[in-house]
Amino acid sequence: MRICLLTEKYPPDMGGVAQTVARHARALTQAGHTVHVCVPTAGLLHDGFRTYVQDGVTVHNVGMHRQWRDTLAAWSDRLVEVDHEIGFDVFHGYLIPYAGFVAAYLARLCDRRSVISAYSNDLDRQTFDAACAPFVFKALEWSDALTAISEDVARTVRAISSRRDIDVIHNSVDVDLFTPDAIDEGLRDRLGLDENLVLGFIGEATAEKGLPMLLRAFARVASQVPVHLVFVGGILARDQPVMDRFLRTYPHFSIRQIPYQSHQVLASYYNLIDLVLLPLQRNGLPNILLEAMACARPVVATSVGGIVDVVTHGQDGWLIPPDDEDALVESILTLSAAIDVRERIGTAARAQICAKYASSLELASYLAIYEKLLDRRP
Repeated sequence: MRICLLTEKYPPDMGGVAQTVARHARALTQAGHTVHVCVPTAGLLHDGFRTYVQDGVTVHNVGMHRQWRDTLAAWSDRLVEVDHEIGFDVFHGYLIPYAGFVAAYLARLCDRRSVISAYSNDLDRQTFDAACAPFVFKALEWSDALTAISEDVARTVRAISSRRDIDVIHNSVDVDLFTPDAIDEGLRDRLGLDENLVLGFIGEATAEKGLPMLLRAFARVASQVPVHLVFVGGILARDQPVMDRFLRTYPHFSIRQIPYQSHQVLASYYNLIDLVLLPLQRNGLPNILLEAMACARPVVATSVGGIVDVVTHGQDGWLIPPDDEDALVESILTLSAAIDVRERIGTAARAQICAKYASSLELASYLAIYEKLLDRRP
């Protein structure tokens, strides 16, 4: 098959969608399919584009304009040209606005088939955005197939549209790359960590991902037990003042800020952490959750979005209500004193991910959708 993936983010961009599209593109290529990815890119001239091949995937960067409408038009025009050369079978857009809209539009324009994947936990709010809502509704109306990252996102799609033909396809993880392993003592020494409990947050920390509550909870925990807090992935620039104020107020607490790390080394950081904390306010289904569980790390997470599709409280993870600082503190203190519980949860988490969220299962689900669409082609 010849498949074109449309996305607003792609590596070296950070974020879950970028990693998800890259993972899917690599898997399709390794399965013998022709894959192109097209992504709007800042830094190019507004009418420019760049094409290169990486890991067998052909990537098209399209210059961004000041107005999204002009970016979308340039995005579409470029892909019409590429389609004339390649003859795609499927346009697949990740996120309903705006990649999903462009994918559905191009499929109608070029007589192809379209799939759009609803990943955004903000979909309910986007329907109230006057600039965004038309793209949401037209994408939902025009697309040939529709997937959602979680049952929560699927419910939102059903609420705002007449679509009922929604396939829930969860994110997946490379269980051979993210695997439990012995602690890298050299890494521990470089970070200046002793044998005390290590709490960790992986990914770019933001207010929406619970950074303020996490810091407040850590201060309460650190005043009772010796503990470290490690951030891997940096702090969003606009939220860095939150961290700076905390460090000035509590200069004696042990906090490490580590920049973004490639997937090839990230497992070493997971295996260094005793408890992975995800006090998210909203989310579809974070890759971080699956990666941590694949590494047999116990996770304390809020019961939002797709997290509840994956985690059973007390069995393969630990769930707390969103915005509940007391519950986060209590959970950390409880699990910090129960090594056997942490080990049991971690073992069950790894088994759950290997059974239901391995990359091969995600690939098979998407290939089934593509093949079904092409069988219906006149």
